[in-house]
Order: sequence, then structure tokens, then C-alpha cells
Amino acid sequence: MAQRAWCDSDAGDLPAARTPYHSLRHRDRQHVQRLGFDASSWEAVRRQRIDALPPLWRQRWQDLPMAHKAAAAALGFDPSTWEQLRASRQDLWRYPALLEAFAAAQLHGERIDAHAVAELLVPTITTLGIKRR
Repeated sequence: MAQRAWCDSDAGDLPAARTPYHSLRHRDRQHVQRLGFDASSWEAVRRQRIDALPPLWRQRWQDLPMAHKAAAAALGFDPSTWEQLRASRQDLWRYPALLEAFAAAQLHGERIDAHAVAELLVPTITTLGIKRR
């Protein structure tokens, strides 16, 4: 059985989302920093602000430098869990209007469930002219 990353990959949560930055063990904090986070961005992502993810999180596992792979692995990631998380964010990164809509909802403390996703996506998809495959 594969080791489960310290993320809830079913929900697409970011790793250690339940651990405040100041509560991370020193070693984990170093790994988190290597992956592009500081205290502010970490806390923003803990509040589900996906727009606060560092640019490194857009890279494919195979393209990460070894030091970043080692940091990610130390936090419980493997190629599969990294790619799953990255893929779950691709549409939001590809379409800034989607990212802005989700970020605005998150800033207001709204929980984004399936209903909220539909409410955010339909007007944005219509505006962007995105067609279903």
C-alpha cells in the first residue's frame, strides 16, 4: 500500500493544511520553505486560498529539481500524489478569471462545495467561451 501524503488527496487539500506554519516541526518547515512557501502563503493556503500556491506547484514532478523532490517526498508526496494535486489545480491556473472567482469566494470565507463550484463555473465558462470536450 502506498504511503498517503500528508494531504487529503481525495479532497485535493494542500499538504499539512491542518498544521499552522508556526506549529510545523523545524524540519518540515524547511521542506515547506524549499517548496516556495513562507508563513504568509502557507497560512493563506491553509485557508484554501489556492491563488497563494507558489509557482513551483505548477511544475510536473518529473521537472522538479532533485532538492524539491526530496523536500516533497519528506512531506509525504510521491509522483502520483504530486501530479494529482497539480492536475486538480490546472484549470484554475490556466484561466485567471476562474482563479479570481474562486479566490474571491475564499476571501469571504465561503466553503467551496459542488454547488458553489457550479455557481462559480457557469458564469465564468460562459464569459470565457470555454467549451466542454
